Amino acid sequence: MAIVRTIDRQFPGRFSTNQLYYWLEESKIFMDETRAKIDTFAATEERLLRERQAHLEFYRQLSWVMLYLWALVGTVGGLVTVDLFSKMERELYLERACLRESNVKLEAARSSAELANQKLQIACEQLQRFTANASHELRAPLAAILSNAQVGLLAFEGDSVQPRQRLQKVVENC
Repeated sequence: MAIVRTIDRQFPGRFSTNQLYYWLEESKIFMDETRAKIDTFAATEERLLRERQAHLEFYRQLSWVMLYLWALVGTVGGLVTVDLFSKMERELYLERACLRESNVKLEAARSSAELANQKLQIACEQLQRFTANASHELRAPLAAILSNAQVGLLAFEGDSVQPRQRLQKVVENC
């Protein structure tokens, strides 16, 4: 009511009391609608804030899950790498052991071949000496037989044919 008197004093005769009450009622309705819209806006804002916080929490958890997943993948990859590396190291160790064993066998075979070669060279030298000696030893008696046969052929030109053929055969074979 005090507001109506103040308006009457400031604006005498311009507004009627009913107009002012009507305007006041409209203002109350408008204010109530505005409050309702503000409450709806606040409720919507609260709901959106909760949704945003829920999404933020979801993405935070998702980020942690992904971080744990990638850490797990990295750990498994590291373990697989270590396992493969140790297998490769064992294979290299076995290959080196086989190479060492092969080298020992090859060295033994080489030594055996060298020993056999030395024995063959000694046998070859002995054979050459024997052949040279045998040739010399056999040549002298054969030369004597040959010369006797040739002398026999020269001396017996008028003799029988059979000893002559034998002597001819001796000369040809020598």
